[in-house]
Amino acid sequence: MSEERAISCRCHLCGSSHCGVSVYEKDGQITKVLPDPLWPGSAAYCARLNNQGKAAIEYHYHPDRLNFPMKRIGERGEGKWEIISWDQALDEVAAKLLEIRDKYGAEAVGGITGTAHYPDYTWPKTRFLNLFGSPNNLGNEQICHGPQTKAYETTLGWAGQLYMVPGLTKCIVLNSNQRESAPPTFAGVEAIKAGGAKVISINPRFSDVSRLSDEYLMLRPGTDGALYLAWLNVIINEELYDKEFVEKWVVGFEELKEFVQAWTPEKAAEITWLTADKIRESARIYATNKPARIIAMQSYDGQAPNGFRTLRAVAMLEAITGNVDESCFILGPYSNDKLVDDYEMELNELLPESQKKKQVGGDRFKVLGYVGWDMLGEYQKKRFNTKMYAYWSNQGHAPMVWRQILTEKPYPIKALTLTGCGALTKFSNPKLIYEAFKKLDLLVVADFFPNANTSLADYVFPMSDWMERMCLETSIAHLMGLLSGGLNAVEPMYERRSDYDFWRGLAVRCGQEEHWPQKTLEEVYDYRLSRQGMTFRQFVDEKLMDSGELEFHKYEQINPKTGEQFGFATPSGKVEFKSSLLEKMGYDSLTHYEEPNFSPISTPDYAKKYPYILITGARVQPFYHSEHRQIPSLRKMRPDPIVEMNPILAQSLEPPIADGDWAYIETHLGRIKMKAKLTTALNPNVVSADHNWWFPEKDANEPSLYGVWESNINVCLDDDPDICGPELGQYTNKNAMCNIYKA
Repeated sequence: MSEERAISCRCHLCGSSHCGVSVYEKDGQITKVLPDPLWPGSAAYCARLNNQGKAAIEYHYHPDRLNFPMKRIGERGEGKWEIISWDQALDEVAAKLLEIRDKYGAEAVGGITGTAHYPDYTWPKTRFLNLFGSPNNLGNEQICHGPQTKAYETTLGWAGQLYMVPGLTKCIVLNSNQRESAPPTFAGVEAIKAGGAKVISINPRFSDVSRLSDEYLMLRPGTDGALYLAWLNVIINEELYDKEFVEKWVVGFEELKEFVQAWTPEKAAEITWLTADKIRESARIYATNKPARIIAMQSYDGQAPNGFRTLRAVAMLEAITGNVDESCFILGPYSNDKLVDDYEMELNELLPESQKKKQVGGDRFKVLGYVGWDMLGEYQKKRFNTKMYAYWSNQGHAPMVWRQILTEKPYPIKALTLTGCGALTKFSNPKLIYEAFKKLDLLVVADFFPNANTSLADYVFPMSDWMERMCLETSIAHLMGLLSGGLNAVEPMYERRSDYDFWRGLAVRCGQEEHWPQKTLEEVYDYRLSRQGMTFRQFVDEKLMDSGELEFHKYEQINPKTGEQFGFATPSGKVEFKSSLLEKMGYDSLTHYEEPNFSPISTPDYAKKYPYILITGARVQPFYHSEHRQIPSLRKMRPDPIVEMNPILAQSLEPPIADGDWAYIETHLGRIKMKAKLTTALNPNVVSADHNWWFPEKDANEPSLYGVWESNINVCLDDDPDICGPELGQYTNKNAMCNIYKA
């Protein structure tokens, strides 16, 4: 009998924090999972790692895990499968992909990823598609991270700032409930608050963060952009901005100043449900408590059509107050002098220019397509010697892909791969996606558990989990400058393999072997760290985490190659309130606010039938998006899908809805059923629905598909490209309209 040992791993039970944990192993069996003492704050408030990691162990050993490759032998959704070898599965999938390419062109093949499972779920897909010749690298960055990334890139030249620093940060503005969505971040907010910093919570749903706040703003969903324009009005007109920074480092200040004169607190108050005094006071708190941070992430991404513009206003607020690279010490990527970064690994230069033009939606939603990506990249390369990676920063438009599969115009799409992607729970309008999947010649799914997508697949591949897979967090390093790593605690069970194994296996069979010289994930990590003169295991043993020196105002430093200040990765070398690149692409070069696509004001006739504002996507532990509903200890914590509503609304309905009643939520696209929870945390005109629900315990086959149509709020959400945000195609899931009534 061997002794129990602790292994430093990177937890990926969610994608928000990538906490460092110690996984304890004895005789090849995982015994417990604890926060790593070398990572202060890891797993703070995390329900998924309670009770010595009970849920993580249940996940790893779950009897429903996918363990072997499978090939469909019946009709799609019929549930007839044959277990086959990895070699046979890869051989047959590769042959079908090559056949489709020969017949229809490489653009007829696309790949879709999920959310932040592992660093190797990202760039290998992009590399494969680039070498294969397809521009259709897909995800849901239109409503998850993409708007923030592109808003900061077009304003500051890079994707954004990182972290708040206890003892330095004096004010923090939050627009979501980090207690649920990013527990270690919430622990940081508590530390900031305890140190005397001001906390402002902007959220239509009162939350744990709101309880900590000095100022809470319960605004109308989808109107954050109007609030921030009024903040800019107050800060400029009361001269609370950083005049020295603005004079030296900002382009377009005068244009912005003129534009926001119309955006008085009184005007914003009419739109947002807030008072003018509340808007003024919160703007003053933010502007006069420096350094300050606005952590504005996915809550704005799903606000159509304003999400991107709202986040542009956030970037402007951080700049105009002189808070860029101030208490937040990372603005830019981890140096590629020390890491072969994700952009390099993607081999984007090997995709022909002629193929880039075929990217679905690229000519329409230019900011998140090749047009904007290449424009921004020119200046990023000058500043950082690299550019933002493609897989989060350059994507085809998924809602247009579903429609193109069905119409085959302007060209057919015949094959999709889904790696860690619960498409039928992840995207809006899943009934349309279902129709598209049924028409494909080839649907390949690589995942951890059976789900609605695997039920419709032609081939299913079993993926290794985070305790079976070593990890170097290169995507976070490239995005925000922080590199960390962790080992695998145990070897993969059965025939589970990594994303890298999957993509390399296909690549070799598709004639790409010369571009995939590393045969294992560890060889890849050794290669990527070779510029530091160390191996992956040395990095984990000696560093575990590396962010370089703590330094501020890097834009003021002298570039030794030019003898001039580094500045920002924009055409002007400055922060661009008036973006020259947005202007070139034909978009508003400043920012603006317009009424949400569905609202009592913009669609009054629609609002008569669907009178309540619907917000979705509020994070709820213990789940992470669609994951973990089959984990016993976690499902017990939240066994049913929940729709929250104010008691005033519940009692006004006929018949009234009581706490615990089942209720229907309905829009023009369909209806689903959830259990009602009555709470004063919401305005009586607003309801908040859990997202991404399905039922692993229900029938896997048609028509049930694990109950994916029963309580999945995405069934009710519209992704029509004609009502998406014009810059990068974000669709509405934070400010829709619905009806609700007792089931």
